[in-house]
Amino acid sequence: MRSTFAIAKRILLQFIHDKRTLALLFVAPVVVLWLLTMLLGAGDYIPRLATVDLPASFQEQLIKQDAVIYDISYSEAEEMLRSNDVDAVLFMQDDSVLRIWVEGSDSTKTYASVAVASLAISDLREVASNQMQADVDAIEADIEKLRVQAE
Repeated sequence: MRSTFAIAKRILLQFIHDKRTLALLFVAPVVVLWLLTMLLGAGDYIPRLATVDLPASFQEQLIKQDAVIYDISYSEAEEMLRSNDVDAVLFMQDDSVLRIWVEGSDSTKTYASVAVASLAISDLREVASNQMQADVDAIEADIEKLRVQAE
């Protein structure tokens, strides 16, 4: 048992005296983590989106998400995406399916563009749900008034 403690003590003393090992144990992981945060944690990126004939309510929701919006024609949007002037192009296909074209070389820009569109759709869905509920409540109130009058 004594020899085990003696060996452990000797190894710990070697660690304390060897500055390279201490640097590898403590400084290197901090540097690697800092580099990863610089590469992957690119902060809040404001996406530049081109929209082609989207409903005004959807564009308002995109603006509320702090995105830069360009409401332009289909050919202009395609050209701006190719020249890297916008990060994504949003348009409706058959008036029911939202299509998103992204440039794709920068994952931060792609993620920010898709996230903004997703949040805008979610907010728009909530607004529409609230509006429909208000309409249903108003119709129910009218029906109740008519029922009372009929009695």
